[in-house]
Amino acid sequence: MILYNTMNKTGLVLLVLTILYNFSFASLLLTRSKYLISVQSEAANGAIRTGPASYPLIYDSELSTETATDADYWIIKKQTDGTYTFQNYASKKYIKYDNTISDRTALVLVDALQSDKSTSFTLELKATSSLSYYIIRSALNTQKIWDKRNSISDTYYPVGVYNSSVSISSNELFLFSDSDGSPAIDDSFALKSSFGRQSLGAFANYADSLKFDLKTPVVDTSKKEFFLTIPETKMGTSFAMNVIFKPKVSSYRLYIGKQPVTNNTPFTFSNVSSSSTFSLEILDGATVMASGTLKFSCLPLVQIYSENTISPVYNAAKLAVTEPDKTDTTEVMQLNIKTRGAFAASQPKKSYALKLKDSDGVTSLDRSFMGLRNDNNWILDAMYIDPARMRNRVSTDLWNEFATLPYFSPSEPKLRNGTRGGFVEVFLNDSYNGLYCMTEKIDRKQLNLKKLKYNIDSTVVTQRGGMYKGSDWTIGTLLGKSSCDMFYNATIPVYYNGSETWSGYENKYPDWGDGEPIEWKPIYDAVKVSSDYSNDANFKAKVDAAYDMPVFLDYYLFIELMLATDNQGKVYKQI
Repeated sequence: MILYNTMNKTGLVLLVLTILYNFSFASLLLTRSKYLISVQSEAANGAIRTGPASYPLIYDSELSTETATDADYWIIKKQTDGTYTFQNYASKKYIKYDNTISDRTALVLVDALQSDKSTSFTLELKATSSLSYYIIRSALNTQKIWDKRNSISDTYYPVGVYNSSVSISSNELFLFSDSDGSPAIDDSFALKSSFGRQSLGAFANYADSLKFDLKTPVVDTSKKEFFLTIPETKMGTSFAMNVIFKPKVSSYRLYIGKQPVTNNTPFTFSNVSSSSTFSLEILDGATVMASGTLKFSCLPLVQIYSENTISPVYNAAKLAVTEPDKTDTTEVMQLNIKTRGAFAASQPKKSYALKLKDSDGVTSLDRSFMGLRNDNNWILDAMYIDPARMRNRVSTDLWNEFATLPYFSPSEPKLRNGTRGGFVEVFLNDSYNGLYCMTEKIDRKQLNLKKLKYNIDSTVVTQRGGMYKGSDWTIGTLLGKSSCDMFYNATIPVYYNGSETWSGYENKYPDWGDGEPIEWKPIYDAVKVSSDYSNDANFKAKVDAAYDMPVFLDYYLFIELMLATDNQGKVYKQI
């Protein structure tokens, strides 16, 4: 991430519900500048993009917010007659229904809006679980709707139209999501789900409640395993926990390790370790009604309940986090969740981005876990390709220990120029999903960047900080190295403050999609100073004004030590 703070000088621091098919004409809430267009049949994975001449629009099932460029995004605008237009964010061309050619390729791109309504479309809401999917219908020929057609290859599909007199399929239901993965919704459709509550698994039909010191055990239903988290200091010892057992039938009795347990009394667990197991049984007389195994962990236990496939688009779900040192009842929270990372999302064990929501499913909810910051944004890092499951966490902890703080830190004592996190065990829909690292997120709040300052009448805005993310390999993210083979003799492009991207960077703060002004000049100047097009004298004269050198040098040493090749270009940095 690249952030900048203009307090003293300009410096660069490297650093889900039953499926609903409710018919209605859409009143789509369009609050962002650009959107990816995904289809339900791919579970919102992939998106529509421009194709070769023979297929003007294609569906790329591997495209995501992590890999998409401006050319893959669309500007969606509602017209005065209630119809919508779709304009490519990069080329500014409009999608047109051409009724003179085959349905399979009838969606083409043209330079301007057409007076015959061929560039106009209506939207019809087909709400599915907690997401707003739409039928996109031609205003020129209302029988024709957008359709993802049969494949060109394993990952590419033509996008054309189909006759809506045939029953609507999941290939004809489209979703719009912004560059953060947040879906656009209809104003008549609330993102809520009744799905998800802490389950008793094999005991659900026989007990209304089972708790140990107020903690409901976390279950893996398929394996009939129950997990409790305890403080690490209790591992290797014997200790008592108060057991609450409320059976559905009065004759049912609970047994732990073949010993009967009376409701609301302590039970002593002997010589507990991470490998200890204790049998759990519910008996009616001599008949075993249900059984399972109780295990212990000293890590927080994270439960995620999602009625839908977790995709690159944020979807409603539920979250519960049970911490070893907390003895109160675990809170079940509303959540928006999506897969995280381009390569990471392709792995069997996914990483996730989490946004906590209040009970309305919309308002942000802040919570602190493991003594870390109180916030609504969290990351679950799967660490799948790291056999030791520790590389990212240890590396970042080392950075937090030795890195020089940014030059503005004396006036912002709470800033952190790295993330903190801790290891947790994750359960997805009552199935053990493995060891994860739950971490904070690098953002404006973490670095204590100042918000925009408005004058009294809001006509003048002072930008006091900013953040960019390097999302692609370009001459810009390589800080002007035109001598590298990938970008040999490439020139540094000019910047435009009306765009959220420049030379492989995404603007992350201020929020241009919310109408806040952005400024690319600090990173543009920094790239120019360090580029191959800057002579030695110019570099020596200006580098200290463009970069916070103590932090820059620490970061260079850090990525060399860690062999963090990807961080040489695609990286979060600070200005």
